[in-house]
Amino acid sequence: MSVPPTSLKWVLRFKQEAAAHLQLLEQGLRQVQPNIPSQPVENTDQLTALNPELREFFRLGHTIKGSAAMVGLQEIADKAERLENSLHKVFKRPNLFSELKRQRLLALVAELTREVDEIGKG
Repeated sequence: MSVPPTSLKWVLRFKQEAAAHLQLLEQGLRQVQPNIPSQPVENTDQLTALNPELREFFRLGHTIKGSAAMVGLQEIADKAERLENSLHKVFKRPNLFSELKRQRLLALVAELTREVDEIGKG
């Protein structure tokens, strides 16, 4: 992937940080077993208390999206937004987190990891 005319320093910093975030996401998604509330919960603080790791996954996706956009990597930002939206849905409704959803999220993380790895190589 070619680097847009943004400061190479910032693009390379994004690459390093995004790679670390994506690695955390991959490891976390492989291991997480969300707590399913017995009653519907709408309060973000209660949801965070139930599943702090899901909140952290959402935050990582949000950070990747925003950082990619800031350095001009819009394709990565768009894919990170898809990841962020999916992670937000799972955070808000942990009962939606199935093995199929886990595999789809992991596939999106893998796709983003490949794209981030290609930054500066083309």
